[in-house]
Amino acid sequence: KQKQQQRLKNLQRPPANGGLVGLNNLGNTCYMNSILQCLSHTEPLLRHFVLERRFQPSAGRNGSGLAKAYANLMLRMWAASASPTGADCTSPTELKQCVAQYAPRFRGYSQQDAQEFLRYLLEGLHEDLNLVSVRPKLPPRYLQQENSPVVEAFVGQLKSTLECCHCSHKSVTFDPFWDLALPIPGKSRTSLDACLKLFTNQETLDGNERPTCDRCRCRRKCVKRFHLYRLPSVLVIHLMRFSGERFKTKLNTLVEYPMELDVSEFLDKKCRLRQTPQYRLYAVSEHAGTPYGGHYTAVVRHAGTGRWLRYNDNRVEEASTRSVVSTEGYVLFYSRVDSQPAEEVGDDDNEGDDPVRENGEDEENTEKHVMANGNH
Repeated sequence: KQKQQQRLKNLQRPPANGGLVGLNNLGNTCYMNSILQCLSHTEPLLRHFVLERRFQPSAGRNGSGLAKAYANLMLRMWAASASPTGADCTSPTELKQCVAQYAPRFRGYSQQDAQEFLRYLLEGLHEDLNLVSVRPKLPPRYLQQENSPVVEAFVGQLKSTLECCHCSHKSVTFDPFWDLALPIPGKSRTSLDACLKLFTNQETLDGNERPTCDRCRCRRKCVKRFHLYRLPSVLVIHLMRFSGERFKTKLNTLVEYPMELDVSEFLDKKCRLRQTPQYRLYAVSEHAGTPYGGHYTAVVRHAGTGRWLRYNDNRVEEASTRSVVSTEGYVLFYSRVDSQPAEEVGDDDNEGDDPVRENGEDEENTEKHVMANGNH
């Protein structure tokens, strides 16, 4: 079956002269154009909307029209370009109008944040394509109420362990994530590995941050730590360059993100044998300038040819591999090398059948919760 699927994929490779179409700037919409070019070369979406054309206008559960507008735009962007450098361009007007209806914050033509646009766009596409029409009252697993090609590609799970420093009671929660928002250590130069370590390092919660221990029944000093639990096919990493109220400051730190990423060090030990933790970088949404006068572009590995291209609104140019990593890197897109979907938490050993149960391996007093919804 896997060989048949691979042969089918080989027959449906993206055309080399497609995906070379620029996007007109409708007025401070470079943030949108940057993200759309990254998604244009995202293999699961490209296959669903363009190569296999599995999307039907009536498929949307909510019928907002967003998925239809996205499909129409992608088909135009992947039409054969008259120029090998991508002199052609099109306007994403219909899509912008649909996004504004779904998320009113994107009405008008003021500059917006690319990562926020990505999140709203993906959630809007998911709502349109959600195959679950009747949600269970008490869903023990996320995919029982949220199931679409978008969720299948982008959503992973984090395992959060909270341990009481007084009685050693452990509480474990599993939360879905659409992207990983990583803090940036240092001011001039660092690595993506250092960002991931800072995100997953053990954190002490004390003072006003003390949570309530379920066993002690009072607020106690605790330690908290994150692990990756379910890996998505497409791993989106958001480098937290902006901080302060309304993004008043920006970090121009050079984060050296690798072309080949191995996240096994940050994966929960129970999951290391059943999931492939290797990823390959294929797109970067870039931000140049200040929070008040910045500009978004994208550097993307072409889904058909593998060559790097730079998308700057309506302009498309060849890009060198050396230029991919820069201080302007903001949202990173990695595709998993094996492209096989990972099992959701609870699929092995009947974990997750009960929202709260005892873990009898080496944490006798561990309380487990499978979360149904993640924070926006």
